[in-house]
Amino acid sequence: MNVMAKRQLDIDLSLHHALNRMEFVLHYQPQVDNFGKIIGAEALLRWHSSVLGNVSPAEFIPQAEGSGAILSIGEWVIRTACLEMRDWLDKGVCAESCYIAINVSPCQLKQSDFVERITAIVREVGIHPHQIDIELTEGVLMWDTEDAKQKLFELKEQGFRISVDDFGTGYSSLAYLKHFPIDVLKIDRFFVQDIGFSHRDEAISRAIINLAISLGIKTVAEGVETISQVQFLQSHGCEAYQGYYFSEPVSALKMASLLQR
Repeated sequence: MNVMAKRQLDIDLSLHHALNRMEFVLHYQPQVDNFGKIIGAEALLRWHSSVLGNVSPAEFIPQAEGSGAILSIGEWVIRTACLEMRDWLDKGVCAESCYIAINVSPCQLKQSDFVERITAIVREVGIHPHQIDIELTEGVLMWDTEDAKQKLFELKEQGFRISVDDFGTGYSSLAYLKHFPIDVLKIDRFFVQDIGFSHRDEAISRAIINLAISLGIKTVAEGVETISQVQFLQSHGCEAYQGYYFSEPVSALKMASLLQR
């Protein structure tokens, strides 16, 4: 317990200096359509601490949320992703329809001026809101439903895409599919990884796709690692894929190269 407590304290102290020390970097994992074309990418935050070395997001993100540091870190992520999208557009390697998916924490969405903040960044950088996909976990949609609903509709009106990440693993409720302006459901890797081995996982994946189709919502399968998974998901109407079968998360420079190819 002492070791764990010291580790948490070390992470918390280092987090307060990480932005000023420019220790964060974004990597991108492509999202690919049924024709093998890159249509977007998920921005993934990486931290190499000058004190602690590489720290896993699973370890530092919860602490950043608990301390409130996620607000400044999250704004840095949004701005950096927008700037790198602008760079790809300027280089001519990225289509106007391409997008970056950015994970937004509950703390960020709870900010009274969150919509104004992200809209201002997008305008300042000079990209269109439809080129940014706001990714939310199911849990985010469960707090203060009316406030979340209002903000998501405001984001939607501005042109942002809205995605639900890890669908089916959290506080799954069909009610929010009815009440929130959701564009994309991401099928969690937990259901994708055993396609070909588990009839239950295949049935759940198929049900999520069918549900999304009936509601006019797009689907993205996460954690895709084999051609058989792609073929199964494609045969049942999935529209996009993300996983090591196509590419591991890569630097912004490598992502530009993949887009160009």
